[in-house]
Order: sequence, then structure tokens, then C-alpha cells
Amino acid sequence: MGESKTSPRRITATQKAAKAVRLRAAGYNYDEIAAAVGYRGGKGSACKAVQRALAATLQEPSDEYRRLQQERIDTARKANWNNMLAGHVEAIRTELALQQEEAKLWGLYQPAETKEERRVQYDFSGLTNEQIEKLGRLMGLGPDTEHMSE
Repeated sequence: MGESKTSPRRITATQKAAKAVRLRAAGYNYDEIAAAVGYRGGKGSACKAVQRALAATLQEPSDEYRRLQQERIDTARKANWNNMLAGHVEAIRTELALQQEEAKLWGLYQPAETKEERRVQYDFSGLTNEQIEKLGRLMGLGPDTEHMSE
């Protein structure tokens, strides 16, 4: 039989993890979180604690972190949108990066339950401008595409 979920050690660990998630949502890096919360394993321990908290039982701070990150993505997307619609390559790259971050935020890259864990990450940095433009056209973006204006 394992340790009780209400043991003093588990309660302290849960409180530390909740604080770590709140600090991350506030923009702290993992070194700063480790120092503020007291993770002796440094930034690696802080990162693991935040990731575990986001995936586990600390739903309220995790939801707040995700909401804040989504707001940041939405703000960046809004600032970039017109340039992307005009077919600017860097703006299309930015939108692709935002889409990738958004998909990670909401767990869209996680496979259905399998015995083997795999992580998929796409790297768009090696694409040429021509490939970015083609991808933009495939997405319905670019100078040769009609756009609806608000």
C-alpha cells in the first residue's frame, strides 16, 4: 500500500507544484521557479513539476496557465494576421509556429492511448521561402488568394 494522498509530504509537494504553475503562468523561467519554490534539482525539477501539474490533478492552475497562453497566442496572431494574409513569408512562418504552439498547448500532438510513448515535433525552420509560400497557398493564404475583409 502506497503513501496516503493526504500525507504531509504529498500536500507540501502539491502546494509547491501549484505555486510553480502559477509562477510559470506569470512568465517566470524554470531557474527562477526552482529558486522561488525551493526545488533542489534546479530547473529540471521545476520543469517536471510544472509538466506533471499540467497533466495531473492541479486542474485550476493548469487551466489558468492554458488560458493565459492562449491569450498570448491570440494576441500574437492578431498582430501578425494582415501580413500573413498578404503572403509575407515571415508572417506565414510566424503563423505556423503559433499553430504548432497552440496544438502543443491543447495536447493535439498526443497520440491515442498506446503502450509506447512517442513525441512528434515539426521543424519548419528548414523550409525555403518558396516552400513557405506554397504552404501558405495551400492554407488559402497569400497574394494570389482573395480574402474577406471585416
